[in-house]
Amino acid sequence: MKKVYLLIIGIVLIGCEKDEINDINSEIIGTWEWKVSILPGEVEGYNEDGYYNIREYKFNSNKTYESKLYFFNENTQEIEGYHSKEIGTYRIVNDTIFREFDLYYSNGTAEYEVVTEDSLLFEENVEYRHYFKLKDNDSKLTFKFSVDFERPDPTTEIDFIRIN
Repeated sequence: MKKVYLLIIGIVLIGCEKDEINDINSEIIGTWEWKVSILPGEVEGYNEDGYYNIREYKFNSNKTYESKLYFFNENTQEIEGYHSKEIGTYRIVNDTIFREFDLYYSNGTAEYEVVTEDSLLFEENVEYRHYFKLKDNDSKLTFKFSVDFERPDPTTEIDFIRIN
């Protein structure tokens, strides 16, 4: 009889954990944006205020996502060009998001350059994971990661704002 109770408890716990994961997956679905201003002269040819680097993630319900890093002109409200993009899949386990993606750069290299033409494939099947947390009634998505790949502990946080 004890074995039956343990089996039932195990099934209930596994079922709850799966529901929790599905709930988190549904909460992350949407488009998220991180915006940082560019100092005049920081990017060659752009010597005035009003320019931003914007990283955008769009997480879909079918576990696919796309991310773009682009150069935005606040004055004209136009995208001046793109630097990179990721196209891939994601999965969430507890507080960790696992991403597998193809990485594209505007000029085919990781060198920063703003171009308006299509991006070139840089690397296929990149795997990356980092911690995340939803905050402020799911209007803010925080990624926590290490910029130093030699250090396993996450030391940097970036907040993305939900834009839809």
